[in-house]
Amino acid sequence: MNIVPEMMTKLAKCGSLIEIEEVILRSMLELGQRVMQTYLEALDDQLSSEVPITHQMINRQSRTVNFCFGPVTFKRRYYRVEKAPNEFFLDQQLALAPRSRQSPYLVKMMAKLGQATTMRNTAMALNMLFDSGVSHSAVMEAVHALGAEVIKQLRKPRQPAAGGFRNA
Repeated sequence: MNIVPEMMTKLAKCGSLIEIEEVILRSMLELGQRVMQTYLEALDDQLSSEVPITHQMINRQSRTVNFCFGPVTFKRRYYRVEKAPNEFFLDQQLALAPRSRQSPYLVKMMAKLGQATTMRNTAMALNMLFDSGVSHSAVMEAVHALGAEVIKQLRKPRQPAAGGFRNA
């Protein structure tokens, strides 16, 4: 996956430094989406050899999750399980909540930013920067779910990391 020639072609058509920066950012976000899709589908393939014998694959179904670099649609195996509800083994291994549209990292970002500004402004900023597909109601859910934890982390004094550097 060599995106540099593709980016150079797009950059040659740009008329300003603003356009160049935007093309580079969009290309990097698209790369993140492609890498995540490829990784998740490869992980699903790898996990298929670890699925318990009680699981029988029914089909592969798509799921879309919003990450900080944008929405990613990937396919994963759906299994029938003896004496239990059917399941997506990949979702369980990744601890992805059913029907959740946001990645855990994106939820954490929404909760942190949502502590400092309005829900609408948080959604607007995340969508403007990362094309993450976040709504103000999703930000409110993240703030309510993780708000107390974020406040604790923000109030915690930072410890120097190994080698004398401070954590970012």
